[in-house]
Amino acid sequence: MYSKRRKSVLLDLLFKYLELPGMSMKILIQKILSTIEKVEIFLSKILLAAMIVVVALQVFCRYLLNKPLSWPEELSSFLLIWYTYLIADVLLKRQGHVQIDFFTGKLSEKAQHIVSIGVNVYILVFLVFLIVNSIKIEMLQIHHVVGAALKIPKAFYTMAVTVSGISMTLSIGYSIWLSFEKLNILQLKRP
Repeated sequence: MYSKRRKSVLLDLLFKYLELPGMSMKILIQKILSTIEKVEIFLSKILLAAMIVVVALQVFCRYLLNKPLSWPEELSSFLLIWYTYLIADVLLKRQGHVQIDFFTGKLSEKAQHIVSIGVNVYILVFLVFLIVNSIKIEMLQIHHVVGAALKIPKAFYTMAVTVSGISMTLSIGYSIWLSFEKLNILQLKRP
């Protein structure tokens, strides 16, 4: 019994520590996710611009100078992988991925939130599986597999999956929390 009480006190202290003065936990999480999204958008813009420059340089060297470079294809692949995973998380935060809501649109508001929780829990389980396995792959790749032209370890390609997966996990966790919150509000409105 003492250990349960102690854990509860420690959790209470942790949450009080995380809640800045005058700021609820929900607002703190929103600010963290918003900051992550801004960083992802900024990095994505840089990656896209770099990709355009690298591909344009390769086209110029190959077709106008007749001297193709060996590294632009590898670098543009690397940039594309990171860009794709960063933007995928931004779309997840903004709920911009394609959704088929033909059936769920016909359900009650409460049932829609229950379906949303189920789908998001499924996505969360998949993301945890993805993160764990991408870390395992990175450990295998870090010293052995190296890109031909740039000598970038392949683990840095796979790291995009891990980084984006962690950020997506935070976003999905927050989305599940909001769905539960909305579900509780709906249950309170019930007569």
